[in-house]
Amino acid sequence: MKPEETNIIACAQAKADEHRERLSRIGLTLSSPECEVWDSSPATYTSEVRLKIYRNGVLYDSLEFHVYNEGQQVVTVDEARAWFDRELRALPK
Repeated sequence: MKPEETNIIACAQAKADEHRERLSRIGLTLSSPECEVWDSSPATYTSEVRLKIYRNGVLYDSLEFHVYNEGQQVVTVDEARAWFDRELRALPK
């Protein structure tokens, strides 16, 4: 995992922790954020960060986006932090 992915995972975890209690009160639980690398070749490196949301143990939603696509970083840590915050505040949908 690249440093940017590690930092985005950390900010996703921090945002999840901020919203966890409120979401729990409405029956939603959050997984730990994860990073999936689809292609590890430098020129085509592609990865995605994902945070799964469950209701009563059943997958309810998944917040996910690419960090890298075709070797290029496509989101910054600040953009990811703002996006996770906005999406978690919008729950439940």
